[in-house]
Amino acid sequence: MRYPPSGSAAEALNAFIEKGMDWMDAHLEEFDPFAAGRPFEIRLGQRVGELAILLHAYLRLTRRESDRRALRMADLLERVQRHPEFVARLVRSPLEFILFAEVYANLRAVGREDPEMHALIQRVVDAGFLEQTERFPNRMMDIRACLDLGGFESDYPSLPELYERSILAGRLDPLLMSQEDLYAITHVLMFLYGFGTRCDHSLPDSSRAALERLFPGLLVLVAQERHWDLMAELLICWECVGLQATEISERAWAELEQLQDSDGAIPGPEWAARLHAELGEASGGAGEEDSYFAHHYHTTLVSLIAACLRRRRLEGHRLRPPRREAAARAERRSSFERRSDAARAARAWLGRLADDVLSAGDAQAGLLSQLLLGQWAAAALGGDGLEEVAPELRRVGYRLAELDRFDALTWTDATATQSLLVAGLLERLGIAVQYLHAPHGFVDRAVEALEVTDDAALNEPRVVLQSAGRIRESQRLGADEVVAEAERLTLSADREAVETVLDRVEAHTALGTRPSELGPAETWIAELLAGVAMFSLRRYDFVRGPRLIRTVRALEPLSPAGLDLLGQCSSFLYLNQRPDGAFGFLAPEARALQAAGRGDADRALALPATVNCLWALAEVETAWRLFGRIDA
Repeated sequence: MRYPPSGSAAEALNAFIEKGMDWMDAHLEEFDPFAAGRPFEIRLGQRVGELAILLHAYLRLTRRESDRRALRMADLLERVQRHPEFVARLVRSPLEFILFAEVYANLRAVGREDPEMHALIQRVVDAGFLEQTERFPNRMMDIRACLDLGGFESDYPSLPELYERSILAGRLDPLLMSQEDLYAITHVLMFLYGFGTRCDHSLPDSSRAALERLFPGLLVLVAQERHWDLMAELLICWECVGLQATEISERAWAELEQLQDSDGAIPGPEWAARLHAELGEASGGAGEEDSYFAHHYHTTLVSLIAACLRRRRLEGHRLRPPRREAAARAERRSSFERRSDAARAARAWLGRLADDVLSAGDAQAGLLSQLLLGQWAAAALGGDGLEEVAPELRRVGYRLAELDRFDALTWTDATATQSLLVAGLLERLGIAVQYLHAPHGFVDRAVEALEVTDDAALNEPRVVLQSAGRIRESQRLGADEVVAEAERLTLSADREAVETVLDRVEAHTALGTRPSELGPAETWIAELLAGVAMFSLRRYDFVRGPRLIRTVRALEPLSPAGLDLLGQCSSFLYLNQRPDGAFGFLAPEARALQAAGRGDADRALALPATVNCLWALAEVETAWRLFGRIDA
């Protein structure tokens, strides 16, 4: 064999690319992590991230923008990127950040921009996701490359900086390297050069000379070990760095071409073939098709990128630097701007949900009550008074009164606390509801009952009526009783023990309507409860977490540590506001709800989460208290 290759070799390369793209197109559905309604698995997500890289590299290197196979890839990637469960994982799984950045950035690079996803990824970058995981330099380079390609602002280390920290910055000895080290070498270079799509980085002369000496031996080594995907990745790096073709590199290409099956697929490492076969047998043959795909797709994908790079060189084309837009500057918003934006988006979402509920004729008092309380809390968070949000509240309140007048309203789904809060709110708005406000109606009956009992379980409705001046204020629980109960808590205390302390703090502060009398020596109680709030929020509990946040807020003044913890919890709630304005990326829970046939996810899941988050944020960041006196 001699080089440079002949014209027939170039034709063979074109055929190699065409067959490989045909195979990818024929198996496109198997890249979809949600195909056939299956739940998301990270191994399936990795496939879609790699597909995004191939799409960008193929279109950038071949300039075949109208290739139908590539267009179908882009369509699939857009569907995946918009899938609610995919979006939910971006916010709920910081460790998987690169997957979402990879899909978005490569789609954006081929003209498939998604402003909402850009804003969401920038939000998690600003929230500090990238600082929470220890990564090797080559993995950090993957992230930095996606941040650059996606137009994100970050102080993450640059690609040249990370290259200097990588395995390639040292003296390399293949005899001492593990398989993982060999993969690290290829990935450092692939990310530095964007799989051949960027030409704004170059290696120092000394590094280039070292690679010229190193790569021929590595190609032989991985071929001997039948690591076909590594061989393809080494050939990608060979082309990216611009090394001159040699007898060894041409023989590697010839072997890669011979490995391609008639349908276009190229197998993975031989050791992986044995593993996939064993997995197929263990599944009784049920996973045979997926095992075949899993064994072939990665090597086929990286071989295609390598072939596109090789063809570009053979045709004498040089890659021009892309025209880059200035990176979007994510200016740090003030606290007021952050809460105003969140409140405005939440009010819009609640308004749209109210439209749906009212037009559908839903006659559940609990549902209508949540809409009222959510709009009220959103207005408070945004700095608006009751009058500013009155038109939205009256719209729901009048329907509630109308349904009640015709005995068409079901009150069983409304808690006593909700009923009393709504009664006070509607009374302030001049709306009378027979069930609530009539003589001997619910409010009068609650007053009669609470005047003769001190049942701690009725603390919430009692505080509502006390704030409204309907019953006398009871003697508050002393600070010493709170401290005595808190001192029994261990850091690993179970839920029941924590609930007991929560109940006591709420009784002591009248649910945040009375200042705490705990002293500086007891600020550790708020710190402990804030830690439990973080525990709850990490488990995506938007009932217990916000309640704990409100309780910690009621124990002010807080220690510096307590303030930091409370601030982190609040930031987490903001982080979890969806682009549509609701709170909580609850796609997995929505899937389970749908499977169980238990109702609409917005009403059953998003609305309670949104009300709880708005309530907590409004109480943390303003003087408003849901259980306080209702003023204009």
